[in-house]
Amino acid sequence: MKNNYYFVLKILFISLFQFLIKLNAQTFRTFTPSPRDLHTTTLIEEKLYISGGTLYGNNSHRDDGIINSKDYIPGDVFFYLDVSVRFNTQNLTWRPLLKDIENSPSHNGASAAVGGNKKDTIFIIDMNSDVYSYNTKENKWVKPTISDVKPVGRRNMNSVVDKKGKIYLFGGYTEEPSLKYYNSMNILDTKKLSWNIGKMIDLMATYYSTSLYYEAANYAPASYGATLLPSGEIIYLGGRDEKITRMGNISNIFDFDKVFIYDTKKDEWKMQYTLPRVVNGIIPRGRWGFSSVLGLDKKRIIIYGGSYNLNLDGGITNTNFPPIIVLEIEHFEWYRPTISGSIPTITRCEHTATVVGIYMIVLFGKNNEKPFDVPNYKLYGDSDVLFLNISDNENFIWTTSFEPPKKKNIPFLVGITVGPITSFIIYIIFFIWYKRTGGGPCKNNICLL
Repeated sequence: MKNNYYFVLKILFISLFQFLIKLNAQTFRTFTPSPRDLHTTTLIEEKLYISGGTLYGNNSHRDDGIINSKDYIPGDVFFYLDVSVRFNTQNLTWRPLLKDIENSPSHNGASAAVGGNKKDTIFIIDMNSDVYSYNTKENKWVKPTISDVKPVGRRNMNSVVDKKGKIYLFGGYTEEPSLKYYNSMNILDTKKLSWNIGKMIDLMATYYSTSLYYEAANYAPASYGATLLPSGEIIYLGGRDEKITRMGNISNIFDFDKVFIYDTKKDEWKMQYTLPRVVNGIIPRGRWGFSSVLGLDKKRIIIYGGSYNLNLDGGITNTNFPPIIVLEIEHFEWYRPTISGSIPTITRCEHTATVVGIYMIVLFGKNNEKPFDVPNYKLYGDSDVLFLNISDNENFIWTTSFEPPKKKNIPFLVGITVGPITSFIIYIIFFIWYKRTGGGPCKNNICLL
C-alpha cells in the first residue's frame, strides 16, 4: 500500500512540474513588440490586449517612396500588457499570445471593443466590416456569423460599447473605389450577433430652423474622439475629413468649439457648443488622431495628443496646441490642467489610451514630426508605454512606474478564511485515505484510525 502511496505522489509531482513549465513558457514569456500606430487596445480584467496596427518610421515607405500602410502590418499582431502587477517603463510586462495565433486577424485602422454575454470577448471590426472575435477564456479566434445587413467597410473609427454589449461605429472613411467620409451610425450587437442602423447625424438638421444645426450635416469625421458617459450618451468631437474637388483635395480639421452627442437610449443626436473655463480664454485648437478617455469622477473628458496638420508637422512645440486638455462636461468648459513629472519628449498621434486604476495608459503611436519617416519616439528616450496619473482633476503627473489598483478586501478575507478550512478538509480526507490503505492498525480486514 505504501508503494501505491509513493507512486501517486510521484505522478502528482511530475504533473505539477510539467504544468509549471508550460505555464512559464506560455504565460510568463516576455518579448519586445514592434512600435506601431492604428492598432487596437482592449481591457479585459487585468490585461490590455493589443492587436494589429501599422509599422511606421523608415519602414513605412516602399522603394518607390510611396507610403502604403497596408504592406506594413507588424509581425507581432496579438499580445497583451499585464496590468495586475507593479512595473515601469524600463521593465514592461509584455506577453505574447501564441495559441491560435494563425487565426489572428491582421489589420490597421480597425475598431475593437469588449462584448459578448460575459464581457470576456474582444470584437474587432476591420476596414471591410468583417467581424472577428477572441474569447479570452478559450483563447480562440473565430469569425462569427452576423445577421442583418453588413455596413459599408470604413476605417479610423473609434468604437464605443455600452453596458448591453452594443458597439457603436460612427463616421470613418473608405479609400476604394474612391475616397469617401461617412456620418452614419452602425451598431453591432455582440450578444445577438446582429447589425443595426442608428439615426444619421445629418437628420438632426431637419428638426431645427436655425442654421447652426446644419453644421451637423457636414460632420463626417475619421480619427475623432468618442467617449461614453454614464448617462448612455456618446460625445463625439474633433477628427478630420477630406473632400475631392476640381481644384484638388480639400482637407478639414474639425474644431473643438462644439461637440456632437448621440443618445444610445433614444437614438437621437444633438449639438453642444463649448466654452473656455476662464473669461476671454481660448478654446483649444481642433485636432485628429488624439485619444479621449473619461476622467475618474465621470465628469470630464481627458484629451491627449493628436495633430492639427494632416502632414504631421504640428503639436510638438506650438503653445497653442497643448498635448493635454480637459473638457468638463457639466458646463462643457475647456481647461488645461497642470502637468508635471516625466513629461514625454514627443507628443503621440494615432495611439491608444486606456484608464486603469488612477492612470491613463498610452500605448505606441507615431511621431507628430515632419517628415513622416523620422526615427520613432524611442530615439528621443520615450517608452512604448506612458503613464499619466489623473487622480487629481487639476494636476496630472507623468510617471515612469505603474501601481496596479488595490483589490477589494472581501475576496482577500474570503481567501484567508476559506483557504485554511479547505486545506484542513483535504488533510483530513488524505489522512483517512492513508490510514485505510495501510497506514493504521487493521482488524478483520477493517483499517481503523
